[in-house]
Amino acid sequence: MSREKNTERRAYVLREGYSDEHCVLVYALTSREARKSYSLIDNATYISVGVERAPSLDQYASRGGPSVSDLLTHHAWWFECYACTKRVDGETEARIVTCEDRWSPVVYCGEACCAKRPYTARGAEVSR
Repeated sequence: MSREKNTERRAYVLREGYSDEHCVLVYALTSREARKSYSLIDNATYISVGVERAPSLDQYASRGGPSVSDLLTHHAWWFECYACTKRVDGETEARIVTCEDRWSPVVYCGEACCAKRPYTARGAEVSR
């Protein structure tokens, strides 16, 4: 009996240590590959990276990942405002501003915070 090799990238949520605070969503073929890529992104040691499968996010693999809006409204994720560190979630009343960066989105709780501390990475796209 032969095993078929999986060629589809799957979603993994990675975090250093046991923190529920900071995490990164990575698409990879295996948890080992996901862990290695996180070590490169966050300069974490391979052994201290916790890996959790996120099958509900597999559907976004072909798009390179979900939008901030998808994560907030459909998956109950939250972010920290880049300027004031206020929690930004699906219940945030102000108009949320995001900058899509290569590895992680930068999220603001509103226009005022965006103006107060603008994010200036190359190639970042601002969505208002």
